[in-house]
Amino acid sequence: MWVKPLALLDLDDTIFQTAKHLSVDQLKHVASHNSAGEPLGFMTDRQQQFWHWLDHSTEVIPVTARSVEGLRRVQLPFRSWAVCQHGAVILQPDGQVEPMWLAQMQQALVPLLSTLQKIVTQISQDPDTPDGVRAWIANEYDLSIYIIVKQLPTAPYFAQLLVKMADYPDFYLHVNGNTAAILPKIVSKVAAVQHLLSILNPDQQRVMLGWGDSLSDVAFLQQCDWWGMPKRSQTSAWVTEQLGQHVTQIGGYEFTGR
Repeated sequence: MWVKPLALLDLDDTIFQTAKHLSVDQLKHVASHNSAGEPLGFMTDRQQQFWHWLDHSTEVIPVTARSVEGLRRVQLPFRSWAVCQHGAVILQPDGQVEPMWLAQMQQALVPLLSTLQKIVTQISQDPDTPDGVRAWIANEYDLSIYIIVKQLPTAPYFAQLLVKMADYPDFYLHVNGNTAAILPKIVSKVAAVQHLLSILNPDQQRVMLGWGDSLSDVAFLQQCDWWGMPKRSQTSAWVTEQLGQHVTQIGGYEFTGR
């Protein structure tokens, strides 16, 4: 009996993107709304074709940094499980939180609350922090999970923030445009995916597919049998750059680490 493959799918900048990345004539297929109900994310014609293929041919599991409410604002008919909040939350197909994973996250995150609060205070009170930088803690199901930092394009701050993170070895920084996330290392998409696959694919017999756009997606994508990335993405640009440097250094294509 043929069983649909599982498809792990990052959302923002993988299957849709905001209007600033598109031309006016591409703003046809609304994929998400903001909190006011206004169109925010849009799919190109090719992305829509890709989605229709995924939706009909696979069991799609969103794996996203979005909050649970942010996922609900996505206008795509997800019918399976979902991973939210960079992996801190797993949702069952009925929309309820997966209790075992929530319990693990509660046990791991509660002791880190004071450190999260300390980092937010340092950012807000540091005299070197540019005007317009904002930081706050993302919460879900009474869990304080990670810190969101917003910078203005006119006041770049994240290079400075990366240096400061050396004081917090149990945390890592994820940057996406003018937004950064300071995450505990125990929170990750790959950890959530591994837990979910122990439920959905314990015998590892189902085919696993995956797509994502950012370097932070690679770890969960490597749980898949085959995976890919949009050609205009952070990961694609990084691979192109690193491969070019590799070929320049050794004069050809060679890698023995497989």
